[in-house]
Amino acid sequence: MQDSKVLFFINSLGGGGAERVCVNLLNGFYKKGFDVSLLVLNLNKRVFFEEIDKNINFFNLDVAHTRGAFLKLGKFVLENDFKVILVFNYQLAILLILLRDILFLDYKIIVRNINTLSLLYKKENSFWHKYFVNSLTKFFYKRADLIIAQSDGMKKDLIKNYFIPYEKVITINNPVSKKIEDFAKSIDYIKFPKRYEVLFVGSLTEKKGVFYLLEAFSLIHKKDSKLMLRIVGEGELKSKLLEFCKDLKIEKNVIFEDFTPDIAIYYLKARLTLLTSLYEGFPNVLIESLTLGTPVVAFDCPSGPSEIIENGKNGYLVKYLDVKAFSETVLKALERDFDQKSVAMTALKYKNENILQEYIKVVKKFLWQSK
Repeated sequence: MQDSKVLFFINSLGGGGAERVCVNLLNGFYKKGFDVSLLVLNLNKRVFFEEIDKNINFFNLDVAHTRGAFLKLGKFVLENDFKVILVFNYQLAILLILLRDILFLDYKIIVRNINTLSLLYKKENSFWHKYFVNSLTKFFYKRADLIIAQSDGMKKDLIKNYFIPYEKVITINNPVSKKIEDFAKSIDYIKFPKRYEVLFVGSLTEKKGVFYLLEAFSLIHKKDSKLMLRIVGEGELKSKLLEFCKDLKIEKNVIFEDFTPDIAIYYLKARLTLLTSLYEGFPNVLIESLTLGTPVVAFDCPSGPSEIIENGKNGYLVKYLDVKAFSETVLKALERDFDQKSVAMTALKYKNENILQEYIKVVKKFLWQSK
């Protein structure tokens, strides 16, 4: 595929799920012989930068926000003849659509949708994003050549609320992190010693519902004062969450850790991984945990968890935002003797190679059309 250039385009290389998936797929395409390049808005965050194959072409627009990238991105696409652009952000996709029309270019735009957009905008506080950007999304997004939803729930949201033609949306689940996958192969995780703790991994933002998590844990703490909760992540709510722990009198049992790309060891040492998100796209945390044989408990939020969790086999799905039920389910799960191999088997469908092949099939189709 060296005669056809594919560009991967993302905001940054920070510590989020989209960034991890982008780097995994980018390296995978390169190893399969594709002529791939990576473009980022900036390198203010570079958590995954060192994981990129050194032979891959890398470009940095060095702009802070999408709205400031118009001129630099226009110059870039004029100077570089990419046939297909795989973009990991809907706002970047809209910019590419506008530039394609203005500059009379013919590159194909494949978008990996990042979230359940209607819920994302419903929770948005910024007037600019809630109304202006959302309106632009509804008007322009459907002009992408293809949109990849991470879950069926996300796909339904795009069709219903953003008027995307059915034939322009497909579902491809996220792959498990390559580092997690390789780590699972390298050790006998069945024999790995467990701490008496449960784990949360994610950004400390409203979307992740961490206050619900702490409320549920306070109920658990009243029945089991030895259990620890480890929270791995960073975000603007951290100081408020620390105060909330003190208010609930659970601060001695809650450990806050900064985000790290080397997250595997935390999954291995936990009895359970917990998810209390208000909404998701497709929660990578759940499939990472399952890959390492650690069961999960999650709110049945839109969207993703219901497509991953098999009740009683690899964890439990809990009624949305029901804190009492969540606490009771965690206690029930702690009493269960889950078979770690069986838990890990439920994540095999998310293996890197399987998901990579689905993306390659899509990209090859558009490369063929561009010839």
